[in-house]
Amino acid sequence: MYAGQRVHPDELIGKARLSVAEMTNLIAAMVSDLPSVRSVAVDDAGGEINVDLVTGKRIGIAAIPVARAMNESMNSRLQALDDLFKRCAA
Repeated sequence: MYAGQRVHPDELIGKARLSVAEMTNLIAAMVSDLPSVRSVAVDDAGGEINVDLVTGKRIGIAAIPVARAMNESMNSRLQALDDLFKRCAA
């Protein structure tokens, strides 16, 4: 994530609808807390997230394709985040 960037996942997760930038930052903030993640780089304008895992593996996440699920319902949002967490746990 950007140096000095402040994202408050608790505030974003509760919003009814998220912009691409908000969604990208929410995903990045939540993924960056995982113990398997070394670093997270965000391009919130383009909706791209690059995750470097401690295993040396790099995962690219495009937030825009996840947008429908993230904005469909709270259950869909939580499921989409859970799927991303599982992907980053490897």
